[in-house]
Amino acid sequence: MHSAPAVSFPVGRSRFEAWLTGSVILCGFLVVSIWCLQVDALGWRHWLAVAFWLMTAWMAAWHWWHTPKGSLTWDGAAWYWAVKTQSLMVAPEVVMDLQQLVLLRLRSPADARVTWVWLDQALNPLRWVALRRAIYARARSSGVDTVDALGPPDVASRRVR
Repeated sequence: MHSAPAVSFPVGRSRFEAWLTGSVILCGFLVVSIWCLQVDALGWRHWLAVAFWLMTAWMAAWHWWHTPKGSLTWDGAAWYWAVKTQSLMVAPEVVMDLQQLVLLRLRSPADARVTWVWLDQALNPLRWVALRRAIYARARSSGVDTVDALGPPDVASRRVR
């Protein structure tokens, strides 16, 4: 099997992640607000819930704002995550694939660091297909036999026995 061609893809703040974070923050606000409006007097539990909501909303927004910006590069043999002037070899794992968005967990074998990134087709539509090919071609070569996975069910079941 031939390996996927080399590709480099920009990674930055995802609009989908911003929308998802904002939606969760808004839902939390609505729940806490409705709970506080249902009582005659606010107690310590209500104020604790408001404080917890404010803290988690701030943390979620801070996390999105500080999402690492860089590039993910496949050179034909290995994946590299480049941020500013640093380049680190990583092993990407697809966590969620929504066709135009892919959530990846990047594991660094050197220092066991894990980085989560959203890949968004809108950042570079021309390289999107090549990137997806590289991600899935690399995943397939790590032990899954494509003939068994893509063959007819009756043929695959005979091979297992």
